[in-house]
Amino acid sequence: MRAPPTRFEGLRTLVAACVLSGAAACGGGQAAVQVPADARATDAADADAPDALDGPEDVAVDADARDGDGDGAVAARADGAAGDVAAEAPTSDAADARADAAVEARMDAATARPSATASWTLSPFSLCTASGAGCMDTGAVGGYQITASGACPTASDIQLWFPGGAAPVAAGSYVVKATSGILDVIAMPAGMVGVLAERDDASMTQSRFWGRSGSVTVTAAGTARHVTFTGVSLKEETSGAAATLGADVTCP
Repeated sequence: MRAPPTRFEGLRTLVAACVLSGAAACGGGQAAVQVPADARATDAADADAPDALDGPEDVAVDADARDGDGDGAVAARADGAAGDVAAEAPTSDAADARADAAVEARMDAATARPSATASWTLSPFSLCTASGAGCMDTGAVGGYQITASGACPTASDIQLWFPGGAAPVAAGSYVVKATSGILDVIAMPAGMVGVLAERDDASMTQSRFWGRSGSVTVTAAGTARHVTFTGVSLKEETSGAAATLGADVTCP
């Protein structure tokens, strides 16, 4: 649809009618019809002007077409980029699976590690083998402690205190510190070890024997420690009865 005819188009219609009916009808055969210059300019502008249907919406669509695929193409490109990022980013499930695997590996390693073992003889009683043993560094005050318990045939246990704070305990020979109670084994000096042996008699009365003299040898194999001693002199805490102790302990 085009714009309404201008006054110059009406003029062109009149000129065409004059040509068809003869020059005389339009004022004589010698008369020339002059088309104003502004009419020619207007005609040229009309020829170049876009159709009325080519409004702003059509122009915008054409611009989108020239720039690419328009909003659809932009959305598709955005969706594709988001998909790539999602594919590359690790999911929380994958992170949880890796964390669980690490925890299981540590638990497996701890389970595979052998437990401490111990056997001892508190003379004049029979040999006792540990049903439970442990080796732990509790720091400079508490010391590096080795404990073991068993039944032979009544309950019995031993406990050793080495200098703590530098686990595992250093290999070497340790002098048994003369002790008579728990306060004597606190903050064990370098090169010394505290020793305690306990045993229940038939009436379930417990006797506590504290180390008085002797020596303990510690050998190393990697992080493992092997502790051995024989003939360590002990004295019972309340009665003062004497006894001797020998033991073989392994801390993995």
